[in-house]
Amino acid sequence: MDYFSDFNYLNFIDELDSNGYSFLPSIKKLNNFNQILDLANRELIDKTYLESSKSHALLEETLDLKNNLEPVLFSYAKEQLNFKGSIDNQYKISRHVQPGKSSEAYRGHFDSHIFTIVFPIMIPSNVDHDGSLIAFPKIKSDTTSEIINTFQKIFYKIFSNEKGLNFLSSRKENINFNFHDFKPLVFLGRRTFHCNHPLSSDSKHSRITFLSHYFDRNPKYSIGNLLRILRNR
Repeated sequence: MDYFSDFNYLNFIDELDSNGYSFLPSIKKLNNFNQILDLANRELIDKTYLESSKSHALLEETLDLKNNLEPVLFSYAKEQLNFKGSIDNQYKISRHVQPGKSSEAYRGHFDSHIFTIVFPIMIPSNVDHDGSLIAFPKIKSDTTSEIINTFQKIFYKIFSNEKGLNFLSSRKENINFNFHDFKPLVFLGRRTFHCNHPLSSDSKHSRITFLSHYFDRNPKYSIGNLLRILRNR
């Protein structure tokens, strides 16, 4: 199937520009979705994070992101957001949260990359807390200064806990994404403060998502790159 055959790129960019986020069509009906899910389960069985997983690559190949969405995002980044880097400036990470793993909850942050795509792969349902994503789109500006960006990130770290998140939620517009429709979410990563709610210990399934990040303004010196290096040590 041609995943992007009926996709309206103009509406997508308009939504991304005005709202700070937009959606792609559901991936649940892909012919090889179960194959991707099975492979992800095997790769991530004992891991929380895995960079450049085979299952993640298989999904992106199936969608043909390289020849469809990526050039659109790159053009938008260059023409509207003054990005000077390469289209190959990308970072792919798979995330696996087991039921009751509280350390993955409320870890509020901004991404270092301009765009983030969240691909829902295994999404628990019928539980009180399904690990859903809470996001504050366009809560800050996207500065080209890494010094200013770092100080902004440090400031918002005070909300990286349940109490802080509740306080921020009561004062700033936010959206809860549960991904039960399996529509990938695309958002402005450097401008969107986001984190996940807990995944209940009584959930029958883990929660697996693939995260595709595009275009780090300062790939060598950003705080995000430092954290990625430390994670992979």
